[in-house]
Amino acid sequence: MEVKLEDLKAIQPMPFDFMTHLNYISCMKELSENLEITINFQIDSRSSFKKDSLDKKVRLIHLIKESLEEEYKKATRDRDFAKVCSMWVSVKAYYLIFNLLLITHTLVNSSEENLNYTHAETINKFRNLLKENKINFNKKEFNLVSSCGDAISFNSQSGDTLKQNVSPDLRAKSILKKLCKYKLDDFCRYKGIKNFKKKKNQIERDSFFKNSEISLFEFFYWYRIKTNYRDLAFLDQDVYEGDVVKFYENYYLLTINFFNAFKKLINNLSKKRLGEILII
Repeated sequence: MEVKLEDLKAIQPMPFDFMTHLNYISCMKELSENLEITINFQIDSRSSFKKDSLDKKVRLIHLIKESLEEEYKKATRDRDFAKVCSMWVSVKAYYLIFNLLLITHTLVNSSEENLNYTHAETINKFRNLLKENKINFNKKEFNLVSSCGDAISFNSQSGDTLKQNVSPDLRAKSILKKLCKYKLDDFCRYKGIKNFKKKKNQIERDSFFKNSEISLFEFFYWYRIKTNYRDLAFLDQDVYEGDVVKFYENYYLLTINFFNAFKKLINNLSKKRLGEILII
């Protein structure tokens, strides 16, 4: 008797950790549909530097986007290739967004030095722009800047991370909580903290929760950290190939939604700072 793919999927349930991440990616993709970013302060001066100062970053952005587009086309035709792509899509997506953020900061502050920001500086300074209401997304979930203490304390209903019909607001809070855990893991790795049995480590942890902040736009950064340094297990297991394609497709489309939002913002800024657009 022939076994159909639909029947195989029915007897091969989706692993819980993969289902959780798929729900997170799907929610982020939906939240970022028609995403726009605006500035809330007046720009009335031209930059002292010229457009060619940004050419290297612009070319890199185009190259990464072209690479993602080519992979996406192949992945939609070849499901095995989609599983391979899913292993590195978060890394490529992050570097696309990272370079867009660098150009954004450079144009906002009218300073070439901003192109030398570290990854952490780039994220922190954009989060500050959101916190100070100097830059806004048109979707409220992306404007929220939360303390890690508040983010980690969110209590979802049992099983919510595995459900598909959870409200975007609650799902966004679950994602923030997950990002905060990744940020805490990174903090502990940097500090050499293996557990919180010692009082000094507990003090470090409590200080982290009190003084660190998190925002939903950081999703790309912390997922890149996750896949670069640890924990690809949720992808490296028996998952129905159609679900892998869905995971990859949603991550790609989420990335393109952010790319389009930053492209429009950057071109608006560059017309004021440089008198012409940067990203075609």
